[in-house]
Order: sequence, then C-alpha cells, then structure tokens
Amino acid sequence: MDTAYEKFLRTKIYDEQILHDRIQPLQIHVYNVKGELISFHINCLTNGLFHIKWNTDKRFNTFPPKTAVPLDTLLSRSRHLSMIRNYHTGMKLSGSFTEYDYLIIVHWCVFIQRQSKGLVKFIEKYKTANSQYKIKVVYVNDDNLYN
Repeated sequence: MDTAYEKFLRTKIYDEQILHDRIQPLQIHVYNVKGELISFHINCLTNGLFHIKWNTDKRFNTFPPKTAVPLDTLLSRSRHLSMIRNYHTGMKLSGSFTEYDYLIIVHWCVFIQRQSKGLVKFIEKYKTANSQYKIKVVYVNDDNLYN
C-alpha cells in the first residue's frame, strides 16, 4: 500500500468513526463493475479474536456480501487502485479490472499473520463458492501504514 493512502484519509476524513474504520489493518472492499463500493468490512466488526469470523451476522451468505460498515463515496475503485503498489517492485498497480463483474480489495498485514491468513482463505473460499461471477481479488499488504 502506498503511504499516500493514509495521507489521503487523514486529510479528507473529518469524521473520527470513518477514519477509524478506514485505517483498520484487515479490510474487505467490494466494488461493482461501475466502480462503486457496494460492500465494506473491517476486522473490528467481526466475531472472534484469534480466529476472526468474517461471516458475522451471515453477511457473506449472499453475493455480494451485505456490508458491515456504512458505505460512502470517499474511495472510488480507481482512487483505491491508484494507491496500491506492487509488494515486490514498488510500482503502482496497473489496470482498472473493469473486465470483471466485481473487484474485491483485501487489506492484510503481517503483524497479525494468523488473522491475515484466515482472511485470505476465507476470501478464496468465498470467491470459489461464487464462481458464476467474474471476480478479481487484489491482496494489499498494509504493514507500512502501521510502522
């Protein structure tokens, strides 16, 4: 994740609750083909501590999942993608992924490795269970935001 993400959030968000939600280490953002955020999930709105249960309140029993966090238009798909860098090269992510029905951007981090691994497994299983849709998943390491 580009550090511009945090700078953007801290300069554009004046509501403490929205800022709190947007800087959580584990996040799931689901965008539709139009680039609209249609579902948003964060670690602190789930059950479990060491084994996070992402399907709290059966939100993921449908596709797309029911949102856990109130939606806003703060971070469009294109803006979100513009702040993602390739973990190995440091280059900005290229592509808009408009050829997919849905784009899922998953924020994960090493400092809570067990929960991050669980999140990745959960998303992969969820994607497989909804294979009738063209879904692209982008995994974003956000450890640099917490150093």
